[in-house]
Amino acid sequence: MCGNCSVIQSKVLLTVKYPSLRPLLTLTLLAMFFLGFATQVSAFGEARITAAQICQIQIVSVNFPTSVTSAENVEVKSQLSVTCKTSTRDIAGTVDIVSEANQTLSNEASIHVGTVPGPQKTVNFTVTNTVKAPTTVGLWKVKLSANLYIDTLIVGSAEKPLQMQVGQLPTQTSTSTSSRTTILSTATTTSTSQQAGGLPIGTLGLVLVVVAVAVVGGLAVFMKRKKSPETKLEAPQERVREEAPKTRPSPPKPDEKSISTGYQDLDSVLEGGLPVGYAVLILSPPCDEKDLLLRRIVESGLKSGRKVFFVSRDLGKVQDLAAQNPNGFFVFSPQVDKTAPPQPNIFAIANVQNLSDINIALGKAIETLGKGETNKIMVLDLLSDVLLENKALTTRKWLSDSILKRKAEGFTILGILNPEVASKQDSHTIIEIFDGIIEIYEKELRERARRFLIVKKMFGRRYSENELMLDKNKLFGP
Repeated sequence: MCGNCSVIQSKVLLTVKYPSLRPLLTLTLLAMFFLGFATQVSAFGEARITAAQICQIQIVSVNFPTSVTSAENVEVKSQLSVTCKTSTRDIAGTVDIVSEANQTLSNEASIHVGTVPGPQKTVNFTVTNTVKAPTTVGLWKVKLSANLYIDTLIVGSAEKPLQMQVGQLPTQTSTSTSSRTTILSTATTTSTSQQAGGLPIGTLGLVLVVVAVAVVGGLAVFMKRKKSPETKLEAPQERVREEAPKTRPSPPKPDEKSISTGYQDLDSVLEGGLPVGYAVLILSPPCDEKDLLLRRIVESGLKSGRKVFFVSRDLGKVQDLAAQNPNGFFVFSPQVDKTAPPQPNIFAIANVQNLSDINIALGKAIETLGKGETNKIMVLDLLSDVLLENKALTTRKWLSDSILKRKAEGFTILGILNPEVASKQDSHTIIEIFDGIIEIYEKELRERARRFLIVKKMFGRRYSENELMLDKNKLFGP
């Protein structure tokens, strides 16, 4: 900053003719030193703040029971509003329930903002955490903690203290009061370059400049008049603008035009669920999240009273569902001979090389099992095998004819395709047949592989274009 200040000071002191002015010159040089230092500190501080203050998290509301029983599984629902500035890096985060000592107590809920190509981006999230109450009776104090990351760097965080009474059941009254309490809050957002309640580094630099000037001026006057006036410095008060809490509407419920996927986050993205009568393709490499989601869709369809026809080479995925639902769930597979013991709702079909025989077997089964039903589901979980064993044009013709027939019979069709088994051109030949496209893919988040889902197409229907981070805990269900 000023490596030659001492040399300059020595030369000036040696060449000055009037010794009485040496103290004043010394103070002047010191003031110049502090001024340069403070200017650099100020610039450095402003640069850090600009880089670090990327996101702000606002905890809009928290819904939780004020009274719980010992060791009870408690559900805490929160609404968050996240605003982020321009970022070419992926932004994601977590929401947890932590103890007063910041020990994680709940399952980790994930949120995903993505990149921010424009000036800023605001995303609202509804998050559910499940935490187990302690066994001791008394007042239980915890915190809702939300953090946003770019890789491993925290770029935004917020906390909200919560209190619950353990061991006392809610009091019953004649007016039937609820034990749920919703707390609206404007959360404080912290960043890595500024501590809560402190002054920014740039402001500190300005204060140092003022102090240096005041000291020089004061000492100069003291040498002349032998007086020392008092100088009062007041730190500027930061004004916090309170914003009105924003509420996010509840996700639409499936109606007669939609089939719930059994996964509420996906239903929200689809604004209700899978459209009835559509042919929807899930593009995904092999992964647990895809298999769990497929199972949730099948289970949801069965719970709604729909018959489900499942065509696959892998019986292990659904053999237990076939045993639990003998009258509503029907499995078709070329591997039936390998099942032990045989089940009445599992049927043999030809290998994927014989597409005409597969059509004939499915047609006969539908005439018998699906007669009179107008709202059914068919899952085609062998498209990757068909594409591997047959040419793309042959697969397209077979699939196109099959989808037209099944739609006429009252089916909603769900196809599963691994895009890695064939070239992009061959895969595209199959993809364009479908009314809707849902893609599951993998990418790194905080040095860990995560699976995301995005709806790329849903003909004639509204849907969210935001990425959805798949949560295994939610997919496993209760």
